[in-house]
Amino acid sequence: MDDTVELEELRLETTESKRIGLVLASIHTGAANALWSDVARFSQEGNNTLFVFPGGRLECLEDHEHLRNSLYPLVHSGNLDGIIVWGSSLGGAVSIEDVQNQYSRFGLLPCVTLGLKREGFPDIAFDAYCGVMGILQHCINVHGAKRIAFIRGPENHLSSNDRYRAYIDTLNQKGFAYDPLLVTDPFPWTEGDKGVEQLLLERALQPGVDFEILACSSDMMMFAAGKKLEELGYSIPEDIKIIGFNDSSESHLLKVPCTTAKMPVMQMALMAWSMIAQMVEKKSDFAPDILLPCESVIRQSCGCEYTLGEYEHAKGIFTDKEGFLSYLADTFALEAQVSKEIAEVFSLSSGLSGKGDDKVISQILSKVANLAYTFLDRGGDPSQLSEALHWYSLFYANETFLL
Repeated sequence: MDDTVELEELRLETTESKRIGLVLASIHTGAANALWSDVARFSQEGNNTLFVFPGGRLECLEDHEHLRNSLYPLVHSGNLDGIIVWGSSLGGAVSIEDVQNQYSRFGLLPCVTLGLKREGFPDIAFDAYCGVMGILQHCINVHGAKRIAFIRGPENHLSSNDRYRAYIDTLNQKGFAYDPLLVTDPFPWTEGDKGVEQLLLERALQPGVDFEILACSSDMMMFAAGKKLEELGYSIPEDIKIIGFNDSSESHLLKVPCTTAKMPVMQMALMAWSMIAQMVEKKSDFAPDILLPCESVIRQSCGCEYTLGEYEHAKGIFTDKEGFLSYLADTFALEAQVSKEIAEVFSLSSGLSGKGDDKVISQILSKVANLAYTFLDRGGDPSQLSEALHWYSLFYANETFLL
């Protein structure tokens, strides 16, 4: 290719389909990893073709990320028929207004934005404010936390600011005084360790004494913060409890599974793809803005053993076999065939008598193993699987089966 050819003059060639672009900062870390793969999966179900533009955060000098910004001039009507833009992922190093100005460079392409609205186009957002407030209230109501430290995310990021605002408002609602010593300066998503250094080394605060909970603006920050705490000799959750936000893969990388709030990535991907597909195929000229909830995901890092709490609380949920099946369906987003296989496990285990059951037990174990492998192969949360097996063995497995 001639080096003098301008990026704007390049063309992405495809046939017999609409060309849809996914514009986001990265596809490798945090929620971005799951989002782009979900969009790619949904794109395979139709005739349209997906092009991905992981062009980095705008003007971000960290790791020379700004060099990837040269991908964005490729996003125009000569190359694409429509775009999905994860706008909030592009910020952090520039102002929110600068990100919105970037939208205008995409021209009048049909567009669905994620997290940072473009005027005149539909936006799908997640309620980070209520998500963070939910896990903070859990720490206060369940674990009696009164002093909570907070590691702030990037200042020029709409969702990061929502998470910080949720922290302040939760303290106010509970009647706790805001202590600026417990709040770090804004840091990039990858620098949760620097937040710990600021709290512990610069301000000489002691985890477990000066604060009981360390709340982090994202799971990436929580992972880096947790590793720094471990390096300094602190154990989670014995010495200090820690929570994050996103429910990304980083929430599973510390020594204990981490409590967080789940960004509804799969729903965002499905809705965004459906919307933009309808827009480019001229089936719809209008789509509403959507705000999706972020549910609390309670794991061990906050001090809880299981997401459903203690035995009595779980017993109230699992009043019968149907209640347990409903829990499994909601937790694991089960397909019909998988639900059928789980029902078969129940049927087999209920017939155990204690005599000559070896063959039946072998069948049960084989089915449970297959279900577990299927769940993990599609990126399932190992801690969810462990908990489901725990409740099954506690409430439903025949004593002979357990032996």
